[in-house]
Amino acid sequence: MKGPIALSLTVESRVVDKMVQAAPGDAQQAKAPPPFWRTISLRCIDRDVTARVCDNVHDFTVTLSHEQGLVTRIAARADRIPWTTCPAAIERLQQLVGLALAARVNQSVDQGQQCTHMLDLAKLALRQAQRGGQRTYAVSTGAGERPDTCVSRITRDGEEVCLWQISGNTIVSAGVFRGLSVSGRANWPPEVERDPDLYEAALILRRSLVVFRGRRHVTELVRRAVDLKHMKGACLTFTEAYVKVAVRPANFVDLK
Repeated sequence: MKGPIALSLTVESRVVDKMVQAAPGDAQQAKAPPPFWRTISLRCIDRDVTARVCDNVHDFTVTLSHEQGLVTRIAARADRIPWTTCPAAIERLQQLVGLALAARVNQSVDQGQQCTHMLDLAKLALRQAQRGGQRTYAVSTGAGERPDTCVSRITRDGEEVCLWQISGNTIVSAGVFRGLSVSGRANWPPEVERDPDLYEAALILRRSLVVFRGRRHVTELVRRAVDLKHMKGACLTFTEAYVKVAVRPANFVDLK
């Protein structure tokens, strides 16, 4: 069940954990991250799948084709990017051509050499190819009453799937997710892992939380990737080959 949809959050969430821990004094308490929203649309027509993510700072689309259970073609488009180096990751997705739709993608590619969000879209597209049809997710996350709390919600095709109230790193709202940490490797209850639709929604929501928490530090005022020391290894942009040349696009804006 964990095949292609198992979006690996460990590397990026560990980076955000370090950023929070490294904040001097009570800097992390002084100001909550700005709100975060994200939509993900998945559409399967015959043997072609289109997956698109749009949020405060991204607008990426991944398309793939498949035959006899194998990926035969993959392409991507980056219409809105947070860093000038993001499009360099498009070519890296070609590593997925030839993979089975049910393959464990994390075992086939080096995620640190990919764009996190494009790779996540590709994994979702693989899942949609097996499922067929279409679906749309909408995520909204905002600060709670205290800077260390937040509320995160995800809907699928207009119906609420999860509503998490989070204090520190722990989900405190009632339900099957209560008591789970949103930091580090995810440890889902058996009932979540047995439900592929709930599992998929929870993974998307958890990824969005990682981005939301990072927004306290990765603001519009940060113009050079190299200045974000704690993001090292988070994705292709923050590898040694790219981080020193990665800057904000001239027209970059956070769509709050």
